[in-house]
Amino acid sequence: MTKRDAATGFDLSGLNVLVIGAELGIGRAVAWACAKQGANLTLADLAAPDALAAEIAAAHGSSVSAKAVDVTDRAAVEALSAALDASGTSPDCLALTAGVIKYGKWLEQDPDDWEQDFRDLSDINVKGP
Repeated sequence: MTKRDAATGFDLSGLNVLVIGAELGIGRAVAWACAKQGANLTLADLAAPDALAAEIAAAHGSSVSAKAVDVTDRAAVEALSAALDASGTSPDCLALTAGVIKYGKWLEQDPDDWEQDFRDLSDINVKGP
């Protein structure tokens, strides 16, 4: 399916890669790395990462689209999947990098806030796509 590139060890030329959680951090780095290796990208995040998609397309000339998806909403994830199928860009590779981290002093938090933070972390980091 792919040929190995001597410098990097892989080549994604012509493959469709879906990066969920693409706007920041690891997801952003994965998106840039995949574009550098020739992948066609769909970048997804809570708000569509349009600026990132434009930057990557300008730098690498690859096909890049941006989509909004809330990974805690199963119907939204299924709708994204159906849209990619319908457009002929079903992913050959997935990078599921969506996640959140909460900062603060745990012992100083209101217990109700902690419970909500835990639910958010679980819904996004564990139960997401």
